[in-house]
Amino acid sequence: MPPTLRRSSSAPSFSRHQPPRRSHLRRLLHASRRCIPSRPNPNLYPTPLPPTPTPSLNPPEPNDHVDPLMDNANLHKLYARRNPLLSFLELDMYGISQTRNLTRQQILADIRRNANSSETANNHRPHFLNRTPANRYPAAILDHPQSKRERRTSRRTRAATRNSAASPLHFPSANNKRRSANRLSIRDMRQMDPQFPANPAIWIREDAMVVSLESVRAIILHNKILIFDPENDLSKKPIWYIRKRITSNEDLFLPFEFRALEGILLHTCAVLERDFVGIEPQLRQTLGTLPTRITNEGLEMLRLLEQRLNHYYSRVRKAQYALQSVLDDDEDMAEMYLSEKYKTPSLRRNPLDHDEAEMLLETYMQTVDDVTIKAELLNRAIDDTENLIEIHLDTMQNRLLLVDLFITAITTTLSFGTLVTSIFGMNMPLPRQITDLPSSQFYFYGCVFVTLTIMAIGLAFLMRWCRREGIYRGRPPSSKRWRMRKQKSAIMQVSEAVRQQAEEVLAKANKTAHRQQFSWEKKAADLTVRDGRLV
Repeated sequence: MPPTLRRSSSAPSFSRHQPPRRSHLRRLLHASRRCIPSRPNPNLYPTPLPPTPTPSLNPPEPNDHVDPLMDNANLHKLYARRNPLLSFLELDMYGISQTRNLTRQQILADIRRNANSSETANNHRPHFLNRTPANRYPAAILDHPQSKRERRTSRRTRAATRNSAASPLHFPSANNKRRSANRLSIRDMRQMDPQFPANPAIWIREDAMVVSLESVRAIILHNKILIFDPENDLSKKPIWYIRKRITSNEDLFLPFEFRALEGILLHTCAVLERDFVGIEPQLRQTLGTLPTRITNEGLEMLRLLEQRLNHYYSRVRKAQYALQSVLDDDEDMAEMYLSEKYKTPSLRRNPLDHDEAEMLLETYMQTVDDVTIKAELLNRAIDDTENLIEIHLDTMQNRLLLVDLFITAITTTLSFGTLVTSIFGMNMPLPRQITDLPSSQFYFYGCVFVTLTIMAIGLAFLMRWCRREGIYRGRPPSSKRWRMRKQKSAIMQVSEAVRQQAEEVLAKANKTAHRQQFSWEKKAADLTVRDGRLV
């Protein structure tokens, strides 16, 4: 509908048969310039919901390359998977709730319609309600071509502006492109879909806050909160926390979005503390019994508890990162004031003025940090216990090696006795030509000698290889022992000389100190008092 022009009271009226004069034309042109365009009321003409696209069920053309498996039922399934209905609980500021089922596009259109209604409500308010304080400037004034001139203010206004240091700082929102780019989008709605994994996050948008912590997936607006997947058993408990915090009489000065966010943070901290209490006692009991009694059951219990603790620690770290990312960004905390932006959409809050939001996030950030530190301490205790268990197992292994070495030594000692019997008990078949010779008896001694020589050579090569690899060092040779004794005597001589020099230096120092003390005593004795004067 085109904007209608309201006719000013100063516009001239002409008779039907009287021609307009030149002065009347000037007045008419001047009056038309003073006409103010009035916007149509969007409440009278609400924006219809976007039509839901329906897949074409007509049979494909013969030239189209279509998979024969994609029949009508499969097309319906694919469309339902691409654009599913999301079930959510809508909870307003009075605690009244209703369950709705909409698609992503419909939810997004509803949220944007709710945000755009603030501009309409502010445009149709009475004139005395649209007055802004001295430290606020509407965006329309700065966007006007005549806004470059200095704003005329009275002495009283300038004094109030100069003395109002405690008032919140605001400045006009001239960057409308940035505000429109930061609005809620379709990819933000993916975080609310139960078909996708939930990643802990707190996203601040221009018209809403997207919160995903633990089992809560919610979108917070200035006057209501949308809690998704309400039929899930894990989502029923946070609904109770949020409703209780919204309807409570504590901190009524806080806006609705802060109370709803506090309910979600309260449930998140309660869940994290409850899970930690369920892990800590059993884990500490296991850590206390394992160092003294190492059993398979205890080690298996420690493994399961360590897996639970690692999963819990990853959850806590993600929640901590989500809160810390908002606390590190001043603009995000300033954008959290949704109620204020709804009331005054033409103004933008100063990024440094976010005390309430920072205090709210810092309070629950301390709780999350406390639980994170406790989980880290438990992880370190598990690592210390595992190291202690490894030391115990290494000690037991060393004892077994000593026992094995002792048994090997006994076996080696006994094997010398069996060597003699093995040597004299061996039978060597010799040909008749050799046995008839008178020197045939020496074949036995030669065989024994060759066997012992091969064993000695093999042992020598084995010891040499062990020394080269650093396994066995053995006793150093005589030349090396003589060199070591010489070095030791030289070191002793050097140390003796150094000791004598140190004694001489100390004696000289004592003599010097004694002389200085004697000189000071002599000077003090020379100072005498004669006739009441110091000489």
